[in-house]
Amino acid sequence: MALAAASGSLLLLLVAAAVRVLRGPSTTDPEALRATVVVGVEISRDTPIDADLQKEVSTRFGALRESFQALQPAVRLQVLVLPEDRLLREVQRRSRSGLAPDLLLVNSDAANQLHRQGLTEPWAVPSPETDQLDPAVIARVRFAPGEVFGLPQSLQPQLACFDRGRLERSPATLQELLRASSEGKRFGLTVDLLNLAWTLGALGALDSTADVLAGKPVTPLTRSRIAGWLLWLRSADLQQRITLTPSRRDLIRRFQAGEIDWITCRSSDITRLREALGSRLGLAPLPDGPAGPASPISRLRVLALGRDSSPAQRRAARALAAFAVNPQMQRALTLRTQELLPVNRNVPVPVESFQDLAALVAAQRQSEASPALEVLTQPKARFEDRANRILIRFHYGELDTTAAADALIETLRQGAAP
Repeated sequence: MALAAASGSLLLLLVAAAVRVLRGPSTTDPEALRATVVVGVEISRDTPIDADLQKEVSTRFGALRESFQALQPAVRLQVLVLPEDRLLREVQRRSRSGLAPDLLLVNSDAANQLHRQGLTEPWAVPSPETDQLDPAVIARVRFAPGEVFGLPQSLQPQLACFDRGRLERSPATLQELLRASSEGKRFGLTVDLLNLAWTLGALGALDSTADVLAGKPVTPLTRSRIAGWLLWLRSADLQQRITLTPSRRDLIRRFQAGEIDWITCRSSDITRLREALGSRLGLAPLPDGPAGPASPISRLRVLALGRDSSPAQRRAARALAAFAVNPQMQRALTLRTQELLPVNRNVPVPVESFQDLAALVAAQRQSEASPALEVLTQPKARFEDRANRILIRFHYGELDTTAAADALIETLRQGAAP
């Protein structure tokens, strides 16, 4: 992955300094950790498991592994890739055999679900690890008084990715997006409720959607706002140069191939997109709309402890997780990847020096400014698949706006938190 020379130099200095200052025990030290730790890494369902993915995982995990093993050379780390749509079943299957991962790096909703299924151990709050983290991210993983279902590790905002060779800058508003489309620029969106959530705020339907999902009464205003959001999607779909696709994977592929000039993306896509576009890849916060600011969902990545570990594996897994959130590694990983944001409150992000990180910070602020998004990401009831099927039927014309709004509201009501 191509990074700025300054970033690479700074990373090397940081890691070298960490190794010099925090040099760990030798393998003959009785206090040294000795274990093989299996780390399960959740991968988005839209990401193909191929050689490129293995390279991405190796790049993201490599700095952490190398630096940790400088401290604990007797700890062996093995990475297990777990697709998002098979994560729960795979961990359950491995747990029945006593072979579940010792540590999991997953999205916060998955970590919550794993914990509710009894497949992971909680972290105590307060603790030395949680005390140094942003209180806002701790609130997102709190499960019960005195415990969290996972240790926050990084933030992955949703934002706009665009081709600088085709667009000088990303549209700041939906009106600008439509104007650029009429002038020949090509835009792409994914027909997926959570990936489209940024338009709910921009079009005034976020609070209505969150109210239904929270179990509040459905009013005529609620219904009209959700229908109005669907009407905008239908209008955008009819535009010649705006593409709505059910598959985020297909959207990314078409962007890489130069068929689309601008897409909504997640920061976890950046590594792959940089490989394809190089310096032409531009990042920006998503456009605001006539009814309010954009409301993108930022993914919180969490480290969760497996239940099947031996005492030695558990100690090593906890040590690795603690190392991953210390200030030195949080800063080093942020600079190395430039696709995630730190959760350690003692790590400022150098937005003045790195344009891509500035875009990520701006996108994260959009998400934090929309508290209603929290309801949409609650994993107590899985409604996304049903909602997405409704949106796809609407996209292909099987449902008109009224029928789609009614079906979507009913699905949200059924998914309402108890």
